[in-house]
Amino acid sequence: HRLGRYYRVTFLGRVKVSRMKIYIAGAFEAQQRLRNIRDRVVTIGHTVTSTWHDQLKEDGVKSNWPILGKKDKAEVLLCEFLFLDTLDKTDRKGYGAREFELGYAEGMGKFVVRVGPIRHIFHTQPDWAFFSWVEALEWLYRQKFGTVTHT
Repeated sequence: HRLGRYYRVTFLGRVKVSRMKIYIAGAFEAQQRLRNIRDRVVTIGHTVTSTWHDQLKEDGVKSNWPILGKKDKAEVLLCEFLFLDTLDKTDRKGYGAREFELGYAEGMGKFVVRVGPIRHIFHTQPDWAFFSWVEALEWLYRQKFGTVTHT
């Protein structure tokens, strides 16, 4: 079972997922919306390693890019699951940091969860995919508190 290392066996022979470490990647324009999602993930009981949701727009000036890029890479390294939010279509030529973070997480062997539509070829590669955050948050809740028979 792909999630095997995240399960712990209870005395009834059932299993429960321990606290997941999650990085939430998305368009910078979705920062406020994803900050609210981050807060809900933490309320469920998981840890969110990404901190860009709290970054001020002024901090994102080009002179800070090397520092911010290293910080984001370090936070992706800390996660076990990268949640890629593709709900917002950006008008930028490149897709920005979320696409780099996706590739970096894939390369590091992290679990990837897409929330939203497929916007390009690499969005077809996640371990799990959901149409909305409502579905994704329900899944996270079930992973934390739901029980399944251990196989």
